[in-house]
Amino acid sequence: MLLIAEGLEARHIFLIVVFVVLFIIMSGVYLLMLKALIKIKSGQALIRNGAGGTQVSFDRAVVIPVLHEYELVDITVQKLTYERVGDWALNFKCGTRAELTADLMLRINMTEEDIKRAVQFLGSERINDAAQLREHFSSMFNDSLEVVAGSMEYKVLVANKDDFREALLKHLGSALNGMVADDVCIHHFRKV
Repeated sequence: MLLIAEGLEARHIFLIVVFVVLFIIMSGVYLLMLKALIKIKSGQALIRNGAGGTQVSFDRAVVIPVLHEYELVDITVQKLTYERVGDWALNFKCGTRAELTADLMLRINMTEEDIKRAVQFLGSERINDAAQLREHFSSMFNDSLEVVAGSMEYKVLVANKDDFREALLKHLGSALNGMVADDVCIHHFRKV
């Protein structure tokens, strides 16, 4: 009888130890998952590289420190201001020269492929910094301003800025490596 009681007691102790060990392991896994879960703020995207390949998330992602690296990217609209004044004034089709200030509204297209392409082409640091974005797209936007101004009369700009704006957006097109020109605002224009 004593042997049966000792056997039951040993079995209970073993089960308690197994339960405690499993509880500790499960608690550790839970805490690791809580620490590895990153919630993403509105206006950002998370790009995770490592095990499982490159993934893009807009709300939350599990990032395990040893297996993954991640970057946060600003996906809001960036306002990039360009001035064409003095020697940089635009030449219109009619021969008129005009100074103007234009704001290019640029953002990353919110698809997984476009975000990956933009980060690969520009890097997350440049995407997150409006000054670096402005510098990067400066030659492309100034070229578009020159081409559109050279194909239009100055009076078109004065009479209807929307036609000039639409022509600029069309010229910029979709060759922005994952970025999208949302809008162009033309202001402060005058003949020189």
